[in-house]
Amino acid sequence: MAWHNFTRKDVCFQWDDDCDAAFLELKQWLTSMPILVAPRDEGTYVLDSDASTTALETMLQQEQDGQLHIILYATKC
Repeated sequence: MAWHNFTRKDVCFQWDDDCDAAFLELKQWLTSMPILVAPRDEGTYVLDSDASTTALETMLQQEQDGQLHIILYATKC
């Protein structure tokens, strides 16, 4: 089941092996070096955001050496 299916009305959340694997992968990505990089003068920026009535989350990335690197995380609840 796709993660966004849990946002549907009357869907019961059930933690399974896929959820566990996704959580462990996300945890690895967020705790491995380099977590954040400094911005450079050259390179395209990408801004990802997600908002609801109670929170706002955003992530600023920059393309450096052919890969996207995270510059900034921000959250407001």
